[in-house]
Amino acid sequence: MVNAEVPQATLPNLTGIVDANRRTDLVMAGIGISVLIVAMSLLAAVVIDLIVGGWPRLINPDFYLNFPSRHPLQAGIVSAWVGTILVMLVTAGIAIPLGVGA
Repeated sequence: MVNAEVPQATLPNLTGIVDANRRTDLVMAGIGISVLIVAMSLLAAVVIDLIVGGWPRLINPDFYLNFPSRHPLQAGIVSAWVGTILVMLVTAGIAIPLGVGA
């Protein structure tokens, strides 16, 4: 049998490993926070651009009261509202009796 020596884990070796892991954790946390800041900044820029560009249409009541149209200034969302309400009513009409009966 071969008599192999197993290296002993000494305190200085473990301290070095722990310090290296801490440095790696800090670097990765910094990279993650940096990427998060960049992504949130881009998202905020897109949302602000949408709000600034769409604000005149959002405060116009014709947008909420007209049906879709080929003409952008006359286009509205009434049919989308009606469709959404109908889907919700049908869903509630099915889900509530099934939920109560279950």
